[in-house]
Amino acid sequence: MVRYGEALDKVSLTVEQLRIPKKQCKKALNGLPEELKNALTTCAERIRVFNERLRPADLKWQDTFAEFSWRWIPIGRVGAYVPGGQAAYPSSVLMNAIPAKAAGSIVVVCTPPSPKPVVLAACALAGVDEVYQVGGAQAIAAMAYGTATIAAVDKIVGPGGAYVDAAKRLCAKDVAIDFPAGPTELVAVAGEDADVKQVAADLVAQAEHDARAQVGLLALDEKTAQNVRQEVMRQAAEAKRAAIAEKSIAKATFEVATPNQALEKLNTGAFEHVALYGRAAELEKDIRNAGAIYVDTPPALGDYALGSNHVLPTGGFARSAGMLSVYGFLKPVVAIRRTRKGLEEAAQRLAESEGLYAHAESLEEEKK
Repeated sequence: MVRYGEALDKVSLTVEQLRIPKKQCKKALNGLPEELKNALTTCAERIRVFNERLRPADLKWQDTFAEFSWRWIPIGRVGAYVPGGQAAYPSSVLMNAIPAKAAGSIVVVCTPPSPKPVVLAACALAGVDEVYQVGGAQAIAAMAYGTATIAAVDKIVGPGGAYVDAAKRLCAKDVAIDFPAGPTELVAVAGEDADVKQVAADLVAQAEHDARAQVGLLALDEKTAQNVRQEVMRQAAEAKRAAIAEKSIAKATFEVATPNQALEKLNTGAFEHVALYGRAAELEKDIRNAGAIYVDTPPALGDYALGSNHVLPTGGFARSAGMLSVYGFLKPVVAIRRTRKGLEEAAQRLAESEGLYAHAESLEEEKK
């Protein structure tokens, strides 16, 4: 890792410097400006409560032939990648680490060298167990396969750049991952009673992520489509990250659709964020494929403070995956005790039909 850090990140660290002590994270938390510390604490608590309420209960039941015990067990070690470099993403720490801690997992964070104090502060608030200043594809490899310094993990989560995403995809054959991370997506659906300025603001907010961001509007009438488009162009031009936002907006679509057409597009596209405004809120109950649905609620609020997660499936993965939560860090273990005979004959016949005769013989032995 030291060698790759020097070659790829142009940072020279000793092996001993790779791990950041917990006391340094705690010191960073205590040194934050009070307003930022309070904001971070509020968001962390909201995420913690959300995931604790989601945690499923263990189950036991009995039928005619058996007793079953279904227990939810935390994944042992979880690796969370937190992007860094010129920017700082404390929210990524909270969104990835807190659900894992709610499950009961050991959490390891890898982030590029010289992380900002606010990132270390978030690690302290989230209860992260180990923090390493290792970034890029080498961090994913280290967490997936282990090194002399970093013990291998059982699952890797968290966003990153193209190299991090490629590394996660490659390592997915050997270690579980959340899902591939593509450009952010937001489709807004607005009725004539929608707040045009808010719809536009939410679209521009997602567009400022990067030039590859994918945003679009499905308006339920022509006038709303025109008004939102004009307002988006105005806000994007005035945004502080206009150079990025305008590139995304240049690719944006502004369409008119009936409610049924909108539903078909949403369920076919399986977008990361879906935002419903005004009478479009009526569509919520019929949307089957979406990372998260925001009903008259700014998606940016969900990105930070509502308690839900901003780690969401993109690129159509919302057809089979959902928001990262405590469920992503739990696995079911079932124990079975037979209480009455009577199913052996059926099992034998099925085993014989599949040519698994030793299975059938084991059941015949059981009948003696």
